Formats: sequence, structure tokens, C-alpha cells
Amino acid sequence: MLRAAALLGSLILIGCTSEVPASQRSPNASPAASDAVPRLSGFSMAYDPGSRKLVMFGASEADFKPTTWTWDRSQWRQEHPATSPPAFGGSMAYDRASASLVLYGLGSDGSPQTWEWTAGTWVERHPPAAPPRFYSFSLGDNEAAGNVIAFGGCCAQDIAPSQTWSWDGSTWKRLQPNTMPIDRVGVNLVYDPAIQKLVLFGGYVRGSGNQSNDLWTWDGKRWVREYPPGVIPSELATAAIGYDGIHRTLVLLARSGKSDEGTWAWDGRTWTAFSPSGMPSTRVYYQMAWDEATHQLVLFDEVSANESQTWIWTGTKWSRKS
Repeated sequence: MLRAAALLGSLILIGCTSEVPASQRSPNASPAASDAVPRLSGFSMAYDPGSRKLVMFGASEADFKPTTWTWDRSQWRQEHPATSPPAFGGSMAYDRASASLVLYGLGSDGSPQTWEWTAGTWVERHPPAAPPRFYSFSLGDNEAAGNVIAFGGCCAQDIAPSQTWSWDGSTWKRLQPNTMPIDRVGVNLVYDPAIQKLVLFGGYVRGSGNQSNDLWTWDGKRWVREYPPGVIPSELATAAIGYDGIHRTLVLLARSGKSDEGTWAWDGRTWTAFSPSGMPSTRVYYQMAWDEATHQLVLFDEVSANESQTWIWTGTKWSRKS
């Protein structure tokens, strides 16, 4: 049950073909094609400006061991850090205060754990304050304020309401906004530089099994419900959202049923639906993140027990990378 809660908490093209400078390559990395990435449980990924790479962390479902990967412009490479978080499903975001990636997840006993990815390895943090036990959170880089915002809840919200916390690089602090989304877990959080706000979309409301289709922005003190005009995405079964820095829009990839997948873009005011020729399968679990080094929106999609795929959003269609 804890593993399922952690998994819900994680639910968070112009190519550059130049070589990665040797100074930016991790000495602990070993090359591996993206289809060699094992099926992961509750993985999370985020862009690390320090190494100029996407970093992905999860637990291998084959042996439930923790594993860390980096996206090297064209393929995934497995990292072998000196220390690592235990095998859990968590959520990750860039922390500007410490210039590192922060990973939050739940231990096997439901206790909160905070880790940082810095200089090619994981370091556990022991902050004086932390979210309560059994609470599962999604993290977002709140660039405007230079902190990380966490939103999540516990126990399908039948017992405990959702909470909002912030991470300042050294400790967690619970925030008390006057307005916030109805109780939910597994929200999609992404910062939108075009409007300079953190955006929250969807989430599983009170154990409904479906993601809602409402959209909120964080103004630094409260969550503000947005009401885009025109047609909006319908209620969803699964969803992932990421920022397209080239077209300055948020991109939503969602599935409403067994096979009815859709791609949407939000420009800070309205939703626009796309009908691309190629589409990721999105049948299991998927996440996307903006790769600033290559100016690509990268999606990692686990489509079956034996296969994973990496896709790039070109602005009009999805292009399978591997």
C-alpha cells in the first residue's frame, strides 16, 4: 500500500547533436541505450543545470533496487553513485537554493526522506522539519521564489486533507494558503517561465481512480484556480505535463481511456488540442521534463513490462528517440 502511495506521489524539438564535453561526463557513468533502462517503479526525473543533463531515479521492478540514469542528449546512461536513496517512488525537482536536485519520497515504514543529487552522487538530508509520515508529494521548482513547492496528501484523502509545503534548501515548511485544490494526490507540477508561475494540473481526487482536469497556479501565497476559455482536456485516466521552452507553452499528454490519448498545449491562457501522427503509448506510467541543454521536451514512457521508450515533442508531433 505504501508503494502504491509513493507511486501516486510521483505522479511529476530543436535537437543538439554536439558531443558532451568530457568535463561534464560523470566518471561513474556507463553507457546504456534507453531501451536497456529496466522497468522502473515510481520513477521521477528533472533537469540538473549543474551537469546539464536530465536525471532519472526509480526502483527496478525486477529486483526492486534503486537505480539512477542520466539523459546524455541521445541516450540514457546508468550512473553508479557512491550513495543512493533506498528503492522508493518519489518526486524530484531542481532546488535553486542549494543548486542541486531534491528528491522526496517515503521509506518502507512510511517515513519521509529527503535526498539531494549533487556532484554526481546522492546525499541524504536530515531537515529539522518535514512533511508528516505516509504523505505522498509531487515537487515543483518554483523559480520565481527560488524554492521548491510540494503538494500532496495521504490515504486517498479519505482521512487526511492535502497539504502544501516548501523546501528552502535546508528545511521543509508547511504553508497555509487560503485557497487550494480539493484534496488529491499525484498532481502534475511544472514551472511556466512565460507567466512566471508554478502550475498545478490534475491529480487523483479522493481515490477516484481518474485525474481531474482543473488547472491552478501558485502566486507565492495561495493556489489560484484558472478557468481557460474554450475547450479544455476532459477528465483523465493518466497524465503528464512539461514545459516547451521553444514554443513557451505547457504540453499535456493524457489518456482518457484504454487508447484515447491526446496532446494539449497551454499558452498561459487557453488550451489548444493537437492531433499528431505519432503518439507515445502511455499505457503504464510516463513523465516528461524540459532538457535545457538540447532545448527538447523529453518524455520517458514505460509502455509494457519489457519495453520503455523515449520521445521528443517537436512542437507539432511526438518523435520517438529510442
